Amino acid sequence: MAARLTGALGTDYNPHLIFVNAIYGYALLPLYHLFPAIGWYYIGEMFSVFLSFTVIGFILLQRCGEHWGAILAALFTALFASDFYLVVQFTQCASILSAAGMLLFAYGIISQDCHAPNGARNDVWGNIQALAPFILGVALMLWGSVMRWQAFLMGLPFFCLGLLFILRECWSAKWHVIAGLAILFAGAFSMHAFDQKIYQSPAYEAFNKFQSPRVILGDKNNYNKNAVYEDAEELGLSGKDFHLLTEWIFYDTKVLQLIV
Repeated sequence: MAARLTGALGTDYNPHLIFVNAIYGYALLPLYHLFPAIGWYYIGEMFSVFLSFTVIGFILLQRCGEHWGAILAALFTALFASDFYLVVQFTQCASILSAAGMLLFAYGIISQDCHAPNGARNDVWGNIQALAPFILGVALMLWGSVMRWQAFLMGLPFFCLGLLFILRECWSAKWHVIAGLAILFAGAFSMHAFDQKIYQSPAYEAFNKFQSPRVILGDKNNYNKNAVYEDAEELGLSGKDFHLLTEWIFYDTKVLQLIV
């Protein structure tokens, strides 16, 4: 994605990122023009992971208190952060962004600021506190939908199920919920339609024909290899040899001679 955006594949700067919504490419384009030597795509991914984990940790602290919240936030970060930081990729960014946004939106619903009497929230700061979780939550979910549409869609059923569990609170904050969901769905589906429209142009006709076979051939090795290795060992075969053969690594000279 980053190589395509920056023109490292031999083209000019290209915001059409294939798997990532082109809107994200257009958003990063001014930064690449101002500072072309900086990998803004990678920085954006790292920042999205950091922001998402910060939001989740903040919610745990708010809901569970300083003692248990700090323990749970540290445990969550220790268990999952390495997978996101060490192997950064757009699908993972989309999943953590969507999850953090959905969690923050739900937190905004059940937070007491949203349910306080109107007279207690007439001040500007009170209104900002009440609206902030909804605004940031919707923004994170929209960012997640831009990074990987399918990952965002996979989280929506869980999001809707979670809202059913707090249906009474949703009714108490109904105007926040209705406005937030309307902006979320209108924005997400509009941006997705815009991205899909790009690839209907004649310039991408060859790419559309090539993409489906490429995915089939490229993803053919995406199976549970560990389960295959275990089955091979149970049958008296060598799981290691199976791995070497499937990866075309011929360390065994006898096997290599037979193939040659």
